[in-house]
Amino acid sequence: MDLFTKLEQYIDYNNSYSLKKALTTLNREFDLAISRNDSMQAKTVIDATKKLYDKLSRTYRESEDYSETMSYYQKLIAKQMRSFIAYMLQKLKIEFGVPDYEQEIEQTIGI
Repeated sequence: MDLFTKLEQYIDYNNSYSLKKALTTLNREFDLAISRNDSMQAKTVIDATKKLYDKLSRTYRESEDYSETMSYYQKLIAKQMRSFIAYMLQKLKIEFGVPDYEQEIEQTIGI
């Protein structure tokens, strides 16, 4: 089971505790990868975070299709996810120097 599949359930609950737990888990996995000098695992964590961000964004867009506006909480979570991805990309660049991967992710999420 990959990291995204494990954490996807937290998004499905769509409450602050679940999302915070998912981000905490991702942060722990990312820090572990950095401490082990494992750039592939670090990229896997970033990919999982990006997939979670995409799923959240899609869920929020679907709710807007039903004439619901994005709540303050949803905007805050989306902003935190973007900030977290930017932090991980910066750390990855510092530790391993992978600018091409960074640019690809930045363009995808619009940081």
